[in-house]
Amino acid sequence: MKIAILFKSEVGLVDTNYTAGAERTFLDEIRFFNKQNINCHFFCAAKVFPKRRTKKLYYPRFLAGWIKKVSKFLPDKVAFYFRHYLLAFLDFFYCLQFIFQTADYDIYYAHQVPLLAIFKPQKTVIGFQLDLPLPFFRIFKRRYQKAKYYFCSKYLKQRYVYNHRGLNQANCQVIYNSVDLKQFKFAGVDKRKHALTFLYASSWRREKGIFLLLKSIRLLEKRGIKAIFLIAGSADLWYSDIRGENRSIDRQVRELAAGLKTIKILTRLKHSALAKVYQKVDCLVFPSIWAEPFGISIIEALASGVPVIAFSTGAIPEILTGRLEDLIIKQKTNQALADKIEKICLNPKRLGLIKKECLLVAKKFSQEKRQKNLMNFLKKKW
Repeated sequence: MKIAILFKSEVGLVDTNYTAGAERTFLDEIRFFNKQNINCHFFCAAKVFPKRRTKKLYYPRFLAGWIKKVSKFLPDKVAFYFRHYLLAFLDFFYCLQFIFQTADYDIYYAHQVPLLAIFKPQKTVIGFQLDLPLPFFRIFKRRYQKAKYYFCSKYLKQRYVYNHRGLNQANCQVIYNSVDLKQFKFAGVDKRKHALTFLYASSWRREKGIFLLLKSIRLLEKRGIKAIFLIAGSADLWYSDIRGENRSIDRQVRELAAGLKTIKILTRLKHSALAKVYQKVDCLVFPSIWAEPFGISIIEALASGVPVIAFSTGAIPEILTGRLEDLIIKQKTNQALADKIEKICLNPKRLGLIKKECLLVAKKFSQEKRQKNLMNFLKKKW
């Protein structure tokens, strides 16, 4: 079995130190396939590490950037179709390069490049980490029906099946993302008496809930709640500054944080350093207000024995199960978030009980389990 693996086109740099969930999953698979000495090659337009078996494709990133800039000045509906179809055409030529170089491969496996399914649907597997549309679905519906798809959560699968009526559900499967249980370890229950430490570790974007969290901390300080909040990440983490927003967001976050006594800014953390940070905190705050398709930082925290406070959005209820459901917030407001944090601070022993269950949940998302499910899906008869 010879596998050709295609990574999404628009990513210019896959930095092993600062990776988002989709990129981290891709890098983990590179390591796994190389370690197992599986006959495969990786194709992408990004700078990828490790370089073994990786081949570069060309993608006009400057043109993609121009399309996104122009769409900013168009009405919302026009901007959507303008951006969607022009970027789809760029992906079309990206896929053509891939096809020409991989004619003798048995399986095409694409990370978030659904357009590949219209070329060789019978031997194509598409993996989804985000809610992306299937380009020209009405035109190429029959070809899309012949390809196989996996999704990182049940939530994402349900979205695709609903939005693309006629998609063959027998060819759709859920393969959850994973965590390295050797890197992220459970340190045990901390019995020291101290103010609880909460961690935010994500990009400083509105949809990630950074501003909502800062408002919640202000409320907690007014209430006299003693706690420490570590804010890791940055405005440009994973996001290029196409719209010139990053500097503005960075300035706003720092200005708001400067007026709060319980906050410490850690800025960007290398992925290799995250495991040590998790061992020093009591709880991860994951206040994302958009429908998260998964949330890898959640399972990394759980593997470290760190409970997670999060809103009930997207796939989060699939991850936080059992006793961990108590930390899910239904209302996406700063008031509700502040109330949940206050409740934990007033009863810290509750965290000690939950911590022991975190590892049990994390084991459901082990790398070994994901790798086994992925290989079985790739080898599945067409």
